[in-house]
Amino acid sequence: MCDPLDQRIHKFYAKLGFLPGILGDLGGPRGDMWLYYFGEGSFVKKFLNDHPFAEFKVSRGKTNFHMVGFYSMRWTDPISNDSLEVFIRGQPGQLLEGGTMPRIGGVKLEFCQLSLDCWIVEENMDISMGSPGRFSLNLFNRSDKPLSVRLNTLSPMPRGISLSIKSPPDITIHPKENLTIEGEIMISEKFDAPLKYLSFPTVISSLALRFSQNVAIIVSAGFNVPS
Repeated sequence: MCDPLDQRIHKFYAKLGFLPGILGDLGGPRGDMWLYYFGEGSFVKKFLNDHPFAEFKVSRGKTNFHMVGFYSMRWTDPISNDSLEVFIRGQPGQLLEGGTMPRIGGVKLEFCQLSLDCWIVEENMDISMGSPGRFSLNLFNRSDKPLSVRLNTLSPMPRGISLSIKSPPDITIHPKENLTIEGEIMISEKFDAPLKYLSFPTVISSLALRFSQNVAIIVSAGFNVPS
């Protein structure tokens, strides 16, 4: 996170490979923006390694992706026209109250014979014992061919947190099908994370999706734990 007007710090982070993901409000008193670094092993880095001339574009504000407001980062190869777009849930800066931990909540793929939209919709904002965080994972196969997907939760899960998905691990999405998978994140009495010392009191769980074209992505759902 950094000041959107401080060009010296921009140059410093750019040399390290950071990119802007959520731009701050240039006219606001607290206009911090969030920066992202995609290291080796991440699905974004793999796309960039395979498309070294990809052009980068960041949204200036929230964009509408399937009726959900996200910030977006997009890479397009000017030669093949392959593209990858990640959609970020969050807000500029670090709020003193409220707010949520920035995370990738959606991905749009246009490469390796894939044409897919993937996004998560959280049904509620908060989570507590006895009140799980419910969400839907949406997969829209825009291509004319069936798409095979293996769905896994990232492990190990943090202490006292469990994630359940109402779906078998291997699924097929038919051409032009919009598939919705329901999921829940639950916390138990074993959950003992010191949230008051963290930037955001957000519990996040991530899902890994691997496609038959040997392409993988990760999307996350998040819910706040009331103080």
